[in-house]
Amino acid sequence: MGRFNLAKDANKKVIAITMGDPCGIGPEITVKTLADKNVHDKCTPLLIGDADVLEQAAQKMGIKHFMGKYADFIYHVPCNGQITTKNAGKICDFAGQAAFDCIKASHLLCSKNKAQSVATAPINKEALKAAGVPYIGHTEIYASLTNTADPLTMFDTKGLRVFFLTRHLSLSDAIKAITAEKIKEKAGTDNFEQAFIRIVKGVAK
Repeated sequence: MGRFNLAKDANKKVIAITMGDPCGIGPEITVKTLADKNVHDKCTPLLIGDADVLEQAAQKMGIKHFMGKYADFIYHVPCNGQITTKNAGKICDFAGQAAFDCIKASHLLCSKNKAQSVATAPINKEALKAAGVPYIGHTEIYASLTNTADPLTMFDTKGLRVFFLTRHLSLSDAIKAITAEKIKEKAGTDNFEQAFIRIVKGVAK
């Protein structure tokens, strides 16, 4: 796997983009992203995925000469299966494995400073399970790869930061899991009021 040739640009960060589940919408989203000039103006995108799957998605989206234009921006991670009309949109073990392999490759690239951050495309939790992947989603996979015992997911949009205090729980179980002690633990302070201030300012541990 591998083989990419990014032009050096000290003013732009390399953003690794994982393909996601090849049987889902991930390949379509990511090829459109890679073909977007506005994306290249702001960063250097590096798409991680199977070259044939991505070319197939590009053709479906009407993007001509995709590999000819963007081969240097693709980090090839082979997918051990072909996307057909019969398995597109379906739960497939090979697709779950491919998605997992792309995530692992993104961590490898960042750990070697070949990329400075990662953007992930949608994956299928059932496909991960079918592939025998022992993690339920992105957060758990990256936690394992980075040896992080207690990861915290955060969404940041227009200055609003939203933290996930719980993950992968039913609504009733999530409500029960939200306690003052848990909030203070995540914020890294015993002061309940200060905990909210730290979380809003984005300084929680």
